[in-house]
Amino acid sequence: MVYVMWQIIPKNEVVDVSSLYAGAPTWFSIKLHHGGKFTKLPDIKYTGGEVRYVDYVDIDEFYVHELDAIMLDLGYPDPQMIELIDESPVIY
Repeated sequence: MVYVMWQIIPKNEVVDVSSLYAGAPTWFSIKLHHGGKFTKLPDIKYTGGEVRYVDYVDIDEFYVHELDAIMLDLGYPDPQMIELIDESPVIY
């Protein structure tokens, strides 16, 4: 049996993660844009698609291959075709 900590939040459901994660400093959420397309150069933008949140992600238990499982749960048959972009703020 595979234990999955994360959960894809249903569309339009709002979760107060600040209180939910208060006792769990290693938890985080993923904001996932999918189903849209990137425009062409020189002004690349992501258009269309939808946004889903993956909550209850534990940094100590989450591995990159779990992104494949998330994409499968969202209905993508070949998660290897997904383009990943990290937009985390860079701290110097």
